Amino acid sequence: MPIRSPAIAGDMRGVRKANVLDDVSPPSDFDPLTPDDIRQAFAAPAVIPPILSLVEAASVVKLRPQTLKRKVSEGLYAKSVVRGKPLRFWRDRLVAEVMR
Repeated sequence: MPIRSPAIAGDMRGVRKANVLDDVSPPSDFDPLTPDDIRQAFAAPAVIPPILSLVEAASVVKLRPQTLKRKVSEGLYAKSVVRGKPLRFWRDRLVAEVMR
């Protein structure tokens, strides 16, 4: 059986890129949300709600929604996002992760 190289013209898969985040250890700057964190976020009325949709979060961090979604899938902003459909972001943690 011949060995197929990714460089063969008929092979549309291409060469697999190494995961950039393999070398980076996961950030330990944030602890899990505590009940006090949640109470504090909802205590005072805010212009920006404490839980954001993808579009709201993208507008807060000044990115296109597709870019933010790609960055989440790459593992960035892991401490501020609730994965699933739809994506939800914790406002305070998202801002903290973007600013570090």
